[in-house]
Amino acid sequence: MIDIISAASILVITVLLMAFALALFLRSPQIAIMVILVLFGIDNLLPSGLPIAQLGRFSINPLDIFSVLMVETAVIRLLLSKSKPGRNFIFPILMLGGLLGVSLVRGIYLFGLESAINNFRDYLFFFSSIFITITLRYKEKSLLQFIYWWGIITWALFCLALWRWSMVALGLAQNPDWIAPGGMMTRVLTATQTFYLLQTLVLSWVFRQQKGVLPLQRLMPYSIIPAIILLQQRTVWVIFLFLLLCIFLLVRKMRPVFLFTLLAVGLLGTIFTLVLWENPLLDSLAGSAMNLENFKWRVAGWIELLSPDRFQNGLDYAIGQPFGTGYKRYLFGSKYAIFYTPHNFYVQTFLNIGGFGLFILLLIYFRALKSLLIDRQDRLKLAFVLILVSQMLFFMTYGPSYEQGIMLGFAILLSGLKNQPKAAP
Repeated sequence: MIDIISAASILVITVLLMAFALALFLRSPQIAIMVILVLFGIDNLLPSGLPIAQLGRFSINPLDIFSVLMVETAVIRLLLSKSKPGRNFIFPILMLGGLLGVSLVRGIYLFGLESAINNFRDYLFFFSSIFITITLRYKEKSLLQFIYWWGIITWALFCLALWRWSMVALGLAQNPDWIAPGGMMTRVLTATQTFYLLQTLVLSWVFRQQKGVLPLQRLMPYSIIPAIILLQQRTVWVIFLFLLLCIFLLVRKMRPVFLFTLLAVGLLGTIFTLVLWENPLLDSLAGSAMNLENFKWRVAGWIELLSPDRFQNGLDYAIGQPFGTGYKRYLFGSKYAIFYTPHNFYVQTFLNIGGFGLFILLLIYFRALKSLLIDRQDRLKLAFVLILVSQMLFFMTYGPSYEQGIMLGFAILLSGLKNQPKAAP
């Protein structure tokens, strides 16, 4: 009897808290945006990440509940709002949400709730972040405040990397996940975390003449570039070089940044080569740059996952396989199956919501990019052009996370603003 009363009390308290949060987000959706950023910080800075509640055989992430609240808030705000921020994108985003919902329902019916939800989670987090962000009433001051807090988390991640490198150097910490392809234990941040650092570096470049946009803004390039090199996340290396090329091509006044960065990286490389000749660190960096085994493994996985044998009918091609189908494949004649995600968000999206879903996702990105490029003399719009390009490249080998949904949402808001020419940055 006591257990029933306790369970009922917890349920009532949970419902009341969710109702309060929903009312708060309806009134001030920007609070939800900041909560997402705080949750990202907690998830990435704590060793165990966000706490997970276990209810029987089901694991409940705080982001599960929070994401559902954000979707509810966004739907209500869209229904009640007279002005429709990001109105040109509402229909494709709703279509994307509809396809995700259909795939989820089909997955629950075929594979059960647990399997379907586990495959659906990443999409829920990403989609809910986009959806809540596009319902905001755009204010440049609010966006700049968000970017400032984004920078605070960047410094926290940078300090975490320094701490872990120190612990490894002193022999006080060992983690096989930190071993780079070159062999050294320098990959102390994940690809997602390193990519976050790179995006902040881009923001510091774009706003280099505008003080106070990011904390300790002038120090960022000198801190983040060496960190990105040492972290040996090769996808981020490629994106870094491509963004430099984009800066060179898009903005004449930022070409000195491109040339200075190339010179700085070249100088650092020369110093490293001279000082660390025959040093394990230099060998590790060279090994990471030349090791293509992971890439071959991923390409083989994509080919296997896209094999016609996996698709039962035309519906699977059009709207995808139900969530819960999984990503089981056998590579290079191995008897052991691999169940990891495809390491390619486009392949993953095609599998889960089909050709229609992939087309809508790309449509959203290209439409936003086209609108932002027209007015790229605006610093904010230029920044989000580079952010979107970086996301599209990152998704070639990794899936999205919820903080990237906010960035896409803000890019959509900015793309809907009328062109207001400003001096080129």
